[in-house]
Amino acid sequence: MKQQPAQGIFSAYYVPSGRLPLRAVTLTLRCIAGAVPAAWIYAWLTIHMPLLLLNAVVTLAFALGLGLATRYAARCGQARSPVWMGRLGLALGLAAWYAQAAAWIAIRETDASPLASPVAHLANLAAMLPEPQHLLHVALDVVDSGAYSIAGMRVRGGLLVALWLAELALLAGLPYALGRMSAAEPFCEKSGGWMPETELPRKFEFIDRPAAAV
Repeated sequence: MKQQPAQGIFSAYYVPSGRLPLRAVTLTLRCIAGAVPAAWIYAWLTIHMPLLLLNAVVTLAFALGLGLATRYAARCGQARSPVWMGRLGLALGLAAWYAQAAAWIAIRETDASPLASPVAHLANLAAMLPEPQHLLHVALDVVDSGAYSIAGMRVRGGLLVALWLAELALLAGLPYALGRMSAAEPFCEKSGGWMPETELPRKFEFIDRPAAAV
């Protein structure tokens, strides 16, 4: 726990120390590596789900999983920098979104082949990941041709792009938010551990002017 002066006195509220141990970074990198196979499963489900509403549920579940992974990295890595932990969560979300886009294209292209197999799926995904220009080219083609059907109408053009952007915002936004929130939780620098929650015997009112109250 770190105290910072405010208007000549000490703050009555907890202020994170801003420290980011290397372990928090390495744990986030491990989560990014683990997000690749999870992104493949997510892409497979979104392709084979019969209803767009079920796709939305799967997207929310995938985003929540990324957020919990970011929280795990922050807590186990004892990150006390909300800014940098938010950035790490954002990096995890962006990496997962890119991996699922590559997996989505790889699965669609592999399923069109008569020699499709799990090994072929993984090989095609490995070939897709280092080629963002190919992903962009295929994505532009899909925008023109459409990717989903709602009430018999093909979803394409601006509506499809809007759905993709909403997916990106969810997959990147939730890890970012949970990363910042986890790093902002009270941590005792003296004991080197997170402070446990304590149930107070009475309910206190929020003070919007802590300096005046002190």
